[in-house]
Amino acid sequence: PRTAALRRELSPSLKAMVVLKLKPPYVLYDDYYKEPTRDDPVEASVQTRAFFGEVAKIVVYSGITGKIVTQFPR
Repeated sequence: PRTAALRRELSPSLKAMVVLKLKPPYVLYDDYYKEPTRDDPVEASVQTRAFFGEVAKIVVYSGITGKIVTQFPR
């Protein structure tokens, strides 16, 4: 019924926002690069970015209207 229609309407535009309570070291930036050599002709480049913390809340909302659909914990 109404719930199914609402789900079909919102599904393509649903977005989620995760709210964190940051904890040390807060943010991690790490870069790694390996040049190719004759014996190992593979070049490797890795960039890592991460936040550290506890999930305080997850908010699911419409990316079109901004209306909050649900949030956890409620």
